[in-house]
Amino acid sequence: MLNQINTHYYNSFTDKGERIRPYEEWTKEELYQEAIKLDIPGRSYMNKRSLVRSLKAKAIVQ
Repeated sequence: MLNQINTHYYNSFTDKGERIRPYEEWTKEELYQEAIKLDIPGRSYMNKRSLVRSLKAKAIVQ
Protein backbone atom coordinates (compact mmCIF):
# COMPACT_ATOMS: atom_id res chain seq x y z
CA MET A 1 0.00 0.00 0.00
CA LEU A 2 2.81 2.43 0.86
CA ASN A 3 4.41 1.73 -2.53
CA GLN A 4 1.12 2.59 -4.24
CA ILE A 5 0.97 5.89 -2.38
CA ASN A 6 4.62 6.67 -3.16
CA THR A 7 4.14 5.83 -6.84
CA HIS A 8 1.02 7.97 -7.01
CA TYR A 9 2.73 10.80 -5.17
CA TYR A 10 5.85 10.77 -7.35
CA ASN A 11 3.70 10.82 -10.49
CA SER A 12 1.22 13.46 -9.32
CA PHE A 13 0.68 16.84 -10.86
CA THR A 14 -1.08 20.02 -9.78
CA ASP A 15 -4.06 21.46 -11.63
CA LYS A 16 -1.57 23.65 -13.52
CA GLY A 17 0.35 20.58 -14.72
CA GLU A 18 3.31 21.11 -12.39
CA ARG A 19 4.88 18.02 -10.84
CA ILE A 20 4.33 17.68 -7.11
CA ARG A 21 7.68 17.38 -5.37
CA PRO A 22 8.05 14.38 -3.05
CA TYR A 23 8.69 15.21 0.61
CA GLU A 24 12.29 14.02 0.27
CA GLU A 25 12.97 17.02 -2.00
CA TRP A 26 11.51 19.55 0.47
CA THR A 27 13.70 21.55 2.85
CA LYS A 28 13.44 20.89 6.57
CA GLU A 29 11.71 24.25 6.99
CA GLU A 30 9.10 23.37 4.33
CA LEU A 31 8.49 20.03 6.04
CA TYR A 32 8.18 21.72 9.42
CA GLN A 33 5.65 24.25 8.11
CA GLU A 34 3.59 21.42 6.60
CA ALA A 35 3.78 19.55 9.92
CA ILE A 36 2.38 22.65 11.65
CA LYS A 37 -0.54 22.75 9.19
CA LEU A 38 -1.26 19.08 9.85
CA ASP A 39 -0.77 19.44 13.62
CA ILE A 40 1.83 16.67 13.88
CA PRO A 41 2.86 16.23 17.52
CA GLY A 42 6.56 16.36 18.39
CA ARG A 43 7.47 18.11 15.16
CA SER A 44 9.83 20.58 16.83
CA TYR A 45 12.05 17.69 17.96
CA MET A 46 12.13 15.90 14.60
CA ASN A 47 14.92 15.85 12.07
CA LYS A 48 14.19 15.98 8.34
CA ARG A 49 13.89 12.20 7.98
CA SER A 50 11.41 11.97 10.87
CA LEU A 51 9.33 14.82 9.46
CA VAL A 52 9.12 13.04 6.10
CA ARG A 53 8.03 9.79 7.80
CA SER A 54 5.41 11.57 9.91
CA LEU A 55 3.98 13.50 6.97
CA LYS A 56 3.72 10.34 4.88
CA ALA A 57 2.05 8.48 7.76
CA LYS A 58 -0.44 11.32 8.15
CA ALA A 59 -1.21 11.11 4.41
CA ILE A 60 -2.00 7.39 4.72
CA VAL A 61 -4.39 7.98 7.63
CA GLN A 62 -6.33 10.77 5.91
